[in-house]
Amino acid sequence: MFRIVSFFLLGLLSSQAIAQERSGAWQVIGPGGGGAQFNPTVSPVDPNLVLVNCDMTGTYISTDGGSSWRMFNLRGVARFIVLDPLNSNILYVATGGLYRSRDKGKTWELIYPMPGEVARVVISGDHAEEQIQSRDGSRAMVQALAVDPGDSNTLFAAITKEQKSALYRSRDAAKSWEIVGDLPSPGKRIYIDPASAKDNRTVYVAASDSVVVLENGVLRRQKAPAGVNRFLDIQAGFPGAAGSRSSMPSPASTGAAGIPEPPASMFPWTAETTGAPFRSTSSPALRRTPPTWNCVP
Repeated sequence: MFRIVSFFLLGLLSSQAIAQERSGAWQVIGPGGGGAQFNPTVSPVDPNLVLVNCDMTGTYISTDGGSSWRMFNLRGVARFIVLDPLNSNILYVATGGLYRSRDKGKTWELIYPMPGEVARVVISGDHAEEQIQSRDGSRAMVQALAVDPGDSNTLFAAITKEQKSALYRSRDAAKSWEIVGDLPSPGKRIYIDPASAKDNRTVYVAASDSVVVLENGVLRRQKAPAGVNRFLDIQAGFPGAAGSRSSMPSPASTGAAGIPEPPASMFPWTAETTGAPFRSTSSPALRRTPPTWNCVP
């Protein structure tokens, strides 16, 4: 017992010393968590609202910019976190199902599948992972979600159901969903062009090996650069200029991070690539043609 206590105190003192010696402009604001931490997400409406999850099923929320944290649990590890771009009270977290909070994380409701559609919860694996089975016998997984930047009731989701992936849309805050079109593989991220028409949104879905673009009601697939087999991750954003248009060509996959240098009317992204970063300088005027990719030395 003496050895265990001594080791703990030594570790505590060492961590405090490291924190005191930390240089630069970075500051540890927590939380501690268990294991690794993922999906740090800051509200685009309220910069003091921050969420992050760990790999031990807990998700943490701070409403004071990281000064204090509270943990909540939605029956599994959070796979992604999405915060409403218009209303800071509305939060989305996906675990075995898709959950929503309308009161800044105080209470949560299952919105996909709807509670009335749930037949049972199947538990398996070393960590007792949960899968929700619907009354029709199917098991669906929401892989990605985006909230319309101009309408909190309009949602786009990449959903895999019985090993088939598709882009879905809801116009009534997830009460009902319609299929927009099939996806070649499960979606990783969804981005909605805020400069596109509100009743005819341009939507970009980053899948596992390509980017699928919804434009004028038609889905088209943009392949990855030559030699890229799989994307690890992708991040994107849109320019702030009013009325600007954006084009999102395909990013890349395993290895070093790549940052493009697009023209002003495009938006930057970062992705993981196969050993080297890629850069695209394709113009939005060429959006009907395949994007041009060059390996960055």
